[in-house]
This record gives sequence, C-alpha cells and structure tokens, in this order.
Amino acid sequence: MANEPSAESRSPGYAGVKVKGRYVIEREIGRGGMGSVWLARDEQLFQRRVVIKILLGQTEQAEWFLKKFIEEQAALAMIDHPGVVGVLDSGEMPDRKPFLVMQYVDGTTLRKEIPPGGLPFATAAAWIRQLGSALSAAHARGITHRDLKPENIMLQRVADGETLVKIIDFGIAVVKDAQAPDGARSGIIAGSFPYMAPEQFLGEPEQASDIFSLGVIAWEMLAGVTPKELSNPGGLLALANAGFKLKPRDLRADIPERAEKLILKALSAAPKERPARARDFGIELAEALEPKQERSGVTGVWKQGPEDSSLDSAQVAHVLFLDIVGASTYSIDGQRSAVSRLQTIARATTEFQRARAADQLISLATGDGFALVFLQRLEGAIACATQIAEVLKKETSFKVRMGVHTGPVFLLSDVTDSRSVAGAGISRAETVMSCGDADHILISDTAAEALRHFGRWRDRIHDVGLCQSKEGPIHVWSLHDGSIGNPATPSKFLTVRPEAATGTATTQAVSGGGRWTVNPIVAIAAAALITLGGIAVAHRFARKATLDPSTAPRAETKPAREIVYSLLVKKPDGSGVEDMKSERIFAPNSMIRFLFRSSQQGYLYLVNESPPQDGQVTWVFLYPSAAQGAASGQLGFGSMLAVPPGEDFLKLDEQMGTEKVHVIWADAPLEPLERIKKRVFESIQGAGLMTPEEARVTRELVERTSAGVETVRLETGTAIRGPGNVITKTIRLEHY
Repeated sequence: MANEPSAESRSPGYAGVKVKGRYVIEREIGRGGMGSVWLARDEQLFQRRVVIKILLGQTEQAEWFLKKFIEEQAALAMIDHPGVVGVLDSGEMPDRKPFLVMQYVDGTTLRKEIPPGGLPFATAAAWIRQLGSALSAAHARGITHRDLKPENIMLQRVADGETLVKIIDFGIAVVKDAQAPDGARSGIIAGSFPYMAPEQFLGEPEQASDIFSLGVIAWEMLAGVTPKELSNPGGLLALANAGFKLKPRDLRADIPERAEKLILKALSAAPKERPARARDFGIELAEALEPKQERSGVTGVWKQGPEDSSLDSAQVAHVLFLDIVGASTYSIDGQRSAVSRLQTIARATTEFQRARAADQLISLATGDGFALVFLQRLEGAIACATQIAEVLKKETSFKVRMGVHTGPVFLLSDVTDSRSVAGAGISRAETVMSCGDADHILISDTAAEALRHFGRWRDRIHDVGLCQSKEGPIHVWSLHDGSIGNPATPSKFLTVRPEAATGTATTQAVSGGGRWTVNPIVAIAAAALITLGGIAVAHRFARKATLDPSTAPRAETKPAREIVYSLLVKKPDGSGVEDMKSERIFAPNSMIRFLFRSSQQGYLYLVNESPPQDGQVTWVFLYPSAAQGAASGQLGFGSMLAVPPGEDFLKLDEQMGTEKVHVIWADAPLEPLERIKKRVFESIQGAGLMTPEEARVTRELVERTSAGVETVRLETGTAIRGPGNVITKTIRLEHY
C-alpha cells in the first residue's frame, strides 16, 4: 500500500497537509489581506468538507491581525444562528500559523447572483429578511461584522428550491468587551467601499454600521448597482450634506416607494437615525417588496392575498413540536385537560418567556398538542424542550413526545387576522416528532448539525439512524442525558425478529402508513492481496459515492457492542460504483472501500487473512495504517470512517480463493494488536505484513471474541453486534 507523502515532498502551499490528525487540506479557494482560505475534508466525519482559514505570516500589523483572528473565532463560536457560518475547530499549522476550521457552505456568493437591473422583488425580500435576522443574532451577542458585503454572503440551495443565506468572514469583526486594542485605536481602518459607513471610515464602528452596509446591499440587490457617492472617502464623508443624487427609484422605477424610504433611512449619515435593529429593517423592507401582502393594523402581522401561496417571505426558524401520546383515546375533557396542563408547563419555562418577550415566538395549536416556532435561536427551542421534559418527569397523567427541526417557514395572518406561521419547517418537525415514543426528544439532522458546534449539547445528542416516515427515510437524533429524554431506540425504527422457518433474520420498519421488510443477506466485505498478502490502493475516481453515511437503525435490545459498515464496490475497469447488497463473488481486480459508522466509542482494527497459497496463509494489519495516516483506530461516538480514506479504493488481486477480513471492535485498545501495530509501523512503514507469531496471536484473539457475534443487514448498511467488551466478525470474500 502506498505511503502518504511527507510534508516536505508535497506541492507548494498546504495542499495535502493533514492537521490535528483529521483535516486533510485539498486546495486553496481564497486569499485576503489577513489569511488564506482552503478547502479540506474531515476524515473523522466521513470525509465531510470543511473550510480552513489560515492566518498569514509576519506583517507590520501582525499583532492586530492575530487579535482579529482570535476575535473571529470567538464571534463565530458565540453566534447560534443558521444564517451565520459555524466554527468547528481551531489549532496551529505545522509552521505555527493559527487556523480556524469552519462550516463549508456548498453554494455561491450573493455577488454572483445580482444581475444587471437587480433581483426579482420576491427573491430580494426573502434574502434580505434572512440577512436581517442573522445580523441581529450577531448584534445580540455584542458582535459587529464591519465587512458586510455581497462577497461575504453565501447562498445555499436546499430542498424544495429554498435558498438559505449565510454570513461569512467575521475576520475584522468587533467583539464587545474585547481586551486588546481594536483597529479604531491602532490606526487601522477596516471595511470595504462602498459598504462602509461614515463613522466606520473614521475608525468608530458600531452595530449601526452593519445596518448601513445592509442598506447598501439592499440598494444593490434591487437596482443592480451601488450608490456612486459611497465609492470613495470624499463622497462618503459628504453624505450628511449632499445626500444621494440618484435614488433607487431613479435606477429602477418599479421599486416600491416605501422600500426606497426604508433603504434611505438605513443609509442615514447619523447612526442614530438608522433602524434600531437589523431584523426589523429586514422584515419591514421584505414586506414593502411583497405587493401581494396587505398589511393589517397589528404590528408585525400581515394578510396574504388569496392567490399568494409562495414562500417568498420565507425565513429559517426553529420548530419545537409537542404531542401528547395516545391523546386520541382520551375523552374530550381529558384531552382538554392534558393540553391545557402542557401549555401551562411550556409557558412557565424561561426560554418560552424570553422568546415571547422578544417577540420571537409563535405558537400553533395541533390536534394532540402544539408547536412552538422560535424565530431566532435554535438553543431556545432545545432548551425549552429540556425544561418542559424536566417538569414532565413528575407528570403521571399523560406522556409527551417532542420533535425539533430547523427549516424554512413563512409568517402570515390566519383567517382571523391573528399572527401565524406555516411552511415546510413545521411539517418536518412534526414528522421528526412522529418517529418517537413517550419521553423522546428527537432532533432532525439539520438541527443536530447546528447543535454539534456547542459543547453544551454535543454530548447530549445521540445518533439514532433512519426512521421510515410518510415522507420517506429521515435521519433522526435523540436528546437524552440520563436526566431527561428517552435513551431507548424508538419503536418505529428498524427492529430484528427471527424467522422460524428459515432461522434467518428479517429487518422491519414500522410506520404509520404500513410495514415493509428487507430480506437479510450474509455480510460481504473484501480486502485482497497483490503480493505476499499486500493490498494496493487504486487511484481516486471522479464520481462521488451516493451512500448515506448515517448510523444504521439498531435493534430494540441493544448489545454490548455494535458497529455499522457498508461496502462500495467498483468494477475492474473502473466504471460503476455500487453499494454491495447480495453479491458474494467478486471478479479479479475489483475495487472496494469500507465505510464504518460507530454508535459508541471504541477502537477498530481490520486484519486481512489471505487465501491459502502453497499451504501458506498471509496475515496483514489493514487498519490502523500508517499508509492511510491513521496512527490510532479510536473512533468517537457518531464517528465515520472510510477505509481507505478519501475517494481511494482497495484493489483486489487476481489470486483466486476465499479470503477473510476480521473486523475487531473493542471498548479499549487491545494490547496484543497495539504491539503488532507499533512493530509493523516501525519496521516496514505501515505495509502491515505480520510475522507468523503475530498471526498466531491474532488468530487466537479472533477465535475468542467471535462467539455470539451476528451481522444484520439494515437499510443503511450491515450491523455487527455482539456481547462483551470485544467483538470480532470475520467477513468472507470469494473471488474467482
């Protein structure tokens, strides 16, 4: 197996460098005055793409740059909003330069989406509303961006044609109460023309400066150009006296007059004359651009025209859906009493009261409960759920299940002109909830992804796997910590039952709409030998594998140890990739890749046993492998691993016969295998060839730890399950 090249032999720059033992840098995607930005993949999270920002080397402003770099990390870590790119990690490069690991947004910048003449009003309204909400989330944490411009706004297309807006690059942000001197006191002017406010140019930025920038962006989104007066310092400083010669309606006549007034207010020379909150500005401007909506007399509430069923006013919200289990069997009085009690519990929570006081909460009545729509903070929805669950522990008259999802909603007035909300985000939260049983707090994959960035929640959310819902399989997580929540696998997930007639197992999933079965197969995996049992790595191929990496659903009775794997197979000619389902015989020179997902912490070892040749069997330590850059086989909860990493494949040899791959999954490092690993790493640079004595020790370990271990085919892979602290499953592969 080919070894990973050393840092000295890599191409110039950081391409190919691995940092913190997990992030492999691929290529540079941007460079600015403070640092360079690189695309990378996280080997511990199934090759997930991330962005790494690296601070530049020594400059005259090195101290200020370092301070702002640290503040950017603080800013991103403090903001909990889907409209702000998340920070995942930080550290130092081998050359001691600090770096940040950030969420990768698969999309384009707003700069590339603004056409000559401006955007359609409905599109501009939806994006401006989201921008205002995200900016207010930053301001609520005492953070001023200072460089808001179309280049620093990403647009991410999601399901059903929706677009999510994300603010990036907080590199020159001001964090309230920062100790080090800021640019305003160090002689450094930070920002970009024509988006810079007058006070910012004078070195006195404040949150109103961001609202000024948002006003310029709104002007450009509608008119297709920016105000000429703001393109240079002279025009900017003369703004208070000279104003604008051409206004938005002079550039695009159909811009609503009210929208123009709102934009000009945001561009007031005096910060105090601008809108007080970015979110309010975004909402009001969006409303002014939506002609089908008729304002009602109640602040923040509007009526939709009868033909308006679009999501033009969509924004991202966080929905907590609560359902009283079995309420349909209650009497009418019993239902009323249970719902009333649950409402009282919810109203008493601090998160409910905080969101309602900030006008950031909408409640929807449902048949057996209600939904709470938090318009700004995901943590508000999650914390509210945990506070309700804490009180419900003492409740004996009824049980509740909950679901949380982050997704698009739109505000409207119902037929009674009361403030309401609708959209796909609410229906998905209900679907997530419906996957659970009593006391479950289930979370969608979207919401769980955001929660992972916060240490307070990271260890309390647990990957359950796929639930078969009326919308198809959805990936769900469970919130529980020993005090609140339900740690049991929900009954609607895949379970295992024996078939008396055949002695085999069948996996089932139960949903409200019916029942379906998946016939099991014998687990198949492959690793073959080219010479002396060695395995060669095939070159990466262009097509991206389409296997869902989520943890497979598990049996209701959970064994002591479990790990789930899938296997991708590529044909000998390099064409076609498929997830192995039922084939047991491989053609010579086929290529494979293992995909593992751990549902618990542990240590993984893979050992390859070759087919007998002239009476001799060769054993190879396949994983961990120095050639793959893996010094340890430790996997954390929810970790994902590809063997080999990246898009490489293992190439099977032409040698015919049956060979074996021993999958060993332990709760702690296994001393015999650790000694073998250390020896093969040092002696032959990770090629993995074992001595006869090492093969004997490994064989005995495999025999001792294989008893009671079974494989069960699940919809998303094959589960290896068994009792004890160490389990081993031998996978047989035939190729002729």
